[in-house]
Amino acid sequence: MFESETATGDRNRALAYLTKSSGVLRQSVDDATEVYFRQCSLRVTTEDLAVMGATLANGGVNPLTKRRVMGERPSRLALSITAKCGTYDHSGSGWHGSACPQKAVWVAASSPCNPPSSASACTAPGR
Repeated sequence: MFESETATGDRNRALAYLTKSSGVLRQSVDDATEVYFRQCSLRVTTEDLAVMGATLANGGVNPLTKRRVMGERPSRLALSITAKCGTYDHSGSGWHGSACPQKAVWVAASSPCNPPSSASACTAPGR
């Protein structure tokens, strides 16, 4: 999957060049997009997605292990960002009807949160 993302990621590279030209991106476009493409290529299960979403909804505390895996503020910021930017061309539209932040990933996976401490997840076949 990483090779496919790398070969077809022109839009992502364009966005990286735009952020670099404005001074926001400090590393090379190639380095930044490689990290992004590798993150997009991780294989996760529906259960993994649900635990990730529930961890964010729980303020950064994994609901299964009860361990804090990230700070409360970053988890709240992640929820806010996914609510606004998580589903590409449809970003924000799911927020109006459900009040659940969503994140679409390459294989059409979604992990909306049901604050304060739970999440649901669904996946669909990859392209």
